[in-house]
Amino acid sequence: MRDQHRFNTKAWVWAAAMPPLWALGWTVTTAGGIDVDRQFAVFGAYGAITFMALSGILLDRLRATTPVAPGPTVRPVNHERPVATRHS
Repeated sequence: MRDQHRFNTKAWVWAAAMPPLWALGWTVTTAGGIDVDRQFAVFGAYGAITFMALSGILLDRLRATTPVAPGPTVRPVNHERPVATRHS
């Protein structure tokens, strides 16, 4: 149950961060001299790179605090062939 709560909290953090990051992308585009009054559907490389970088950093931080589930236990394989012996 605790893991589900942690997941829900991170999902809300991610959802809450998207609108400000999107707005920041538009702001960077405007500051870069792109005429946003023409109502482009996509805000260009300035804003896109800003949004991508900051949302990527946020995602990395959210994932860094997520514990990794332990994988299966792997036993080492003995690749040596048995040596045949002769008994006299």
